[in-house]
Amino acid sequence: MLIDWARATQRILDADKWLNPAKFGGKEHHIWFHETSQHVIKTTHSEAFGRFPEAGHNSIRLREGNIREYFHRLTLSNWLFGDSMFIVGIALDEWGHPRIITAQPAICGTRPGDGRVEEYFDALGFEPTESPTIFYRAKDRLGAFDAHPGNLIESHCRTQVYAIDVVVDEVGDELARALETSVKEARRG
Repeated sequence: MLIDWARATQRILDADKWLNPAKFGGKEHHIWFHETSQHVIKTTHSEAFGRFPEAGHNSIRLREGNIREYFHRLTLSNWLFGDSMFIVGIALDEWGHPRIITAQPAICGTRPGDGRVEEYFDALGFEPTESPTIFYRAKDRLGAFDAHPGNLIESHCRTQVYAIDVVVDEVGDELARALETSVKEARRG
């Protein structure tokens, strides 16, 4: 289905051009800087489409996601964080597996200083949970996960923090209950 969509929209990309430059990354992507466009290029790992939250026994964890969840997450990130991330296309790796390639404007800065991540999410109406990397906004059941300083950038002039790789998702009933409990525990602190 994904490959069919990419072919129909002429978004099958040359793997040598789009996959080989990627030199580093994390659990979700390989990353490289496209100098001409001044964008950060992210390529998903082979047959992996991001990480998504789920409630477990007395915990909240991130699991491997699917294509639909990954595209929805990109849409939510653009809406919530004011991002302008977009899908460049799909490249097939050496095994013929699709890898989604996205781009977002490069932002110069450093990791946010103490308290800045919390301030950023507070300004967006999120509450902290017991985990320092998870925030929750009950009014629309949005969770922000993996929100550690490595996934945000503070501008050099220290006036703005940007989320660059935070997992944002609309949560279901079970996860909402777990997050609400975690927010209550954090308030008791």
